[in-house]
Amino acid sequence: MFRVFKKCSLRVCALAVVFLFAGIAAEALCGVGLHVGYADDFEVIPDDGASDEEIGIVSGSADDADVLGIEGLIEVVDESSDSSGGGSKKEKKGKYLIVGFESKGCLSSIHFEMGEKPSLEQLRAQFPSKLSVYLMEEKKPHSIDVTWNSYSDDYSTTNLNYYFFTPSFDPDEYEMQVLDIQKDMPYIEVIQDAVSYEMIESAPPRVNEAEVFRYCTSVLRLNTAAACGVLANVYCESGFRTNAIGDGGTSVGICQWHNSRWTNLRHYAPDDWEVLSGQLRFLKKELRGGYRDTLKYLRNVPDTAQGAYDAAYYWCMHYEMPDKTESRSITRGYLAQNTYWERYGSLKRPSCWDGEYELPDYEEEMEGQDETEAETEAETEAEAEA
Repeated sequence: MFRVFKKCSLRVCALAVVFLFAGIAAEALCGVGLHVGYADDFEVIPDDGASDEEIGIVSGSADDADVLGIEGLIEVVDESSDSSGGGSKKEKKGKYLIVGFESKGCLSSIHFEMGEKPSLEQLRAQFPSKLSVYLMEEKKPHSIDVTWNSYSDDYSTTNLNYYFFTPSFDPDEYEMQVLDIQKDMPYIEVIQDAVSYEMIESAPPRVNEAEVFRYCTSVLRLNTAAACGVLANVYCESGFRTNAIGDGGTSVGICQWHNSRWTNLRHYAPDDWEVLSGQLRFLKKELRGGYRDTLKYLRNVPDTAQGAYDAAYYWCMHYEMPDKTESRSITRGYLAQNTYWERYGSLKRPSCWDGEYELPDYEEEMEGQDETEAETEAETEAEAEA
């Protein structure tokens, strides 16, 4: 049985009428065929943009919907006999297609202190239980039940600094059109406030954060957006802790340099590889060497919120390269865009949260930088030609 709704176009309704009379003729000539309702069961009403009000009934099988060409505009109900003798049984075919959301972007940011991570059940109690969505061929949003799932990492079994949750719906009722997760979907951030704890002896992490930002903008000559992309990755990797150890004791430092890269760090800065100044100098060395394409890309991102997202995404994909690289690149892009761009985007110069700490002066390190980079480029081209 087809239930024809007022949202159907006049052309579709006309096709339905043709189908109805064709069925009557077939039944009259052959004595068999589709059972078709009486004429007063069906009424053609032009589309006036009204809500989904049923305007007629045409009987038939689910396959007949394809003949009419009205799939997606009608509700298809398969009518069959009930073996228990209780008459006909109606079974709905197809699912509602979600094509958009009324609200997009970050719906909320939930913060928790280190060591006080809420359970998944506690988090979901704070999440909205319904969302307003647009269904295919609908002009008005519908409020439907929603659940929320961590996008890239299992929340319950990991201990990360940043998560974000995206919506999901009853799979028996709804399907979702492929949407751009950055532009077209809502999400919820969950952030561990590692910066509220003093993690190193020399200075609180926010001082390290400010120093990394300043190093990026002065020594590496990145714009604010690109520097925000770096900050998002460093935060996710280590919370700005120079003594952070990960991957079962095989990764170290603010960027969690792994295995051979950790060895290279110790060889490059044997006297200060455990402190921020030595790790930043090693960072610069890598960006002038095997990761020069990453530096080149970050120097060309626009100085906008989108540029911060792009910088974080690219840095994660090509410099950090963690497990689940693609999905973690997306989460770090959001962190750069929503947190660090908001924090630094309006600043002309980085500032330190605690006035008792002074950020280092990098003027000496910047001297001769252009010549050094030019020499590195020439050496790289020579190696490529050889």
